[in-house]
Amino acid sequence: MSCRKIESAADLHAVDWVMANLEREQSIAGGSIDLMPIIETAAGVQRVDRILQARSLRPYKGAWRVKRIAFGAGDYANDVGLSPTLEEAELEDARARLVLSSRAAGMENPIDSPWFHFKEADAFRRALERSRRCGFQGRLCVHPTRSRRSTRRICRAVEELARAERIVAAFEAAEAKGEAAIQVDGQMIDYPIVHRARAVLEDDAQGEGEVTGDVILAPGLWMPASTLWLLAARLQRAPATRRTFSPTAAARPSTPTSSAWRASPARRSARARRISSATASAACWCSRP
Repeated sequence: MSCRKIESAADLHAVDWVMANLEREQSIAGGSIDLMPIIETAAGVQRVDRILQARSLRPYKGAWRVKRIAFGAGDYANDVGLSPTLEEAELEDARARLVLSSRAAGMENPIDSPWFHFKEADAFRRALERSRRCGFQGRLCVHPTRSRRSTRRICRAVEELARAERIVAAFEAAEAKGEAAIQVDGQMIDYPIVHRARAVLEDDAQGEGEVTGDVILAPGLWMPASTLWLLAARLQRAPATRRTFSPTAAARPSTPTSSAWRASPARRSARARRISSATASAACWCSRP
């Protein structure tokens, strides 16, 4: 499940708490449904380190369902006031921060943003290559024509695999002779580069015969974190058989989210309808075979 507009560790705690209750209602093993937060605001990118620490900041126990995060370039550019070109150089800083923070937190490499220029096939191929080389493990897809191309491009190129094989073979032969630094194709090779070459080969071997490196954003439970805060508030008022953790015990959502808790009667009524719809969607999603 993906969740948009995540801006704090408290957002993840609220979403996780909601999902845990829904899993319990549907007799699903706790933590079996993954959660992929989409970081797509200035506040989210600024606080990404704190967001990735949400697991250790929890005031409750249980399985943790966040294995990776994703980047939402469209909303981020709008929030910051950027006008990205096809080469997306304006987004490099945010992307680098998500990759670095993910790996520093011991998580999987992140998923890159969808590509919105459907008719720019050449630019899309370049964008996929950039994503792979910059540390992303795939890209979100919102258009069916992007899926197969994304898979082909994200998978390792034949030349890269051949080079990795040469590096590993040459280094193993050098190690047998007691050497720890060699050159392959004019480049100095030592342990960090060999470790990376082995990781490339292992990644390719694990994905052999499967569709790898492609993430499709399927229709499912996909809603802003602020809506799930409200859904958590509703679950909190439910019977005592539910988990006693309150998402507000960890931290209140920051403004403007917190203003929703003090809305007018008309807004509370509209919010109640949204919560009812979100509850039905979530229950339907969790009851899928």
